[in-house]
Amino acid sequence: MLRSILTILVPFLIPFVCYYVWAWFQSRKKDREDQGLPLTAWQSFPWANLIISGSVLAIGALVFLFLQAEPPQEGRWVPAKIVDGEIVPGYMEPIPPTDPD
Repeated sequence: MLRSILTILVPFLIPFVCYYVWAWFQSRKKDREDQGLPLTAWQSFPWANLIISGSVLAIGALVFLFLQAEPPQEGRWVPAKIVDGEIVPGYMEPIPPTDPD
């Protein structure tokens, strides 16, 4: 259920959230202009907003991919090989337990 929400609902909602954040920043900028207050450097420079929002989205994507990744399998990878003209696919070979002496 959670995976369905993360893979369907979240990508659908991201543009709406981005628009809301952009509109909020624009309203703050307009309020400062209407009051005659000087704009801070980041408010008059549109690239700063793009860099910040892009960084947030990239970090969010990395976190999402990390959470969706399967845990590493224990064992030794045996690559695919050809035996008697047939391709034998690769597989994970379990590591035999070591005897603690």
